[in-house]
Amino acid sequence: MSIRTILDKKIENKTKEINELEAKLREEKAFLQGMLEALKSIPRETTEQGQGERTLRPGSNMARARDVLRRAKKRLHITDLLKGMGIENTRSNRSSVSSSINTYAKRGEIFTSHGQNTFGLIEFEGNEEEEPPDGFGIETEEKGEEEKELPF
Repeated sequence: MSIRTILDKKIENKTKEINELEAKLREEKAFLQGMLEALKSIPRETTEQGQGERTLRPGSNMARARDVLRRAKKRLHITDLLKGMGIENTRSNRSSVSSSINTYAKRGEIFTSHGQNTFGLIEFEGNEEEEPPDGFGIETEEKGEEEKELPF
């Protein structure tokens, strides 16, 4: 056997081996992709409080917005949120931050939306004790001269 024939045979065997390994790699990648897709369809595990907690990347605008709302302990308008986050109040910034917060609110995660550009946190829900406005339940005449209690 000549050296050329020996080398051709080794090249052929090595090419065949590489092709088999590449086929195996494609199969494994497909398997991994399937597992990742299955993982996405499973709900996140719950925290001690019983609610799934979505994590926000530290330092991101959404994490900063959440921190501002937690410090305020109440709902805030987008302009107040931007001010608390240290972001300039421009149309572009208002639109960007409120759009991102609304995305979370629509999915029922972290944030809630209350009216035009007013946002809160899910953790605030049920903790608000709103009192009726002053004069609630008192009927006044048009001239404002007399006040009388309503029957309820």
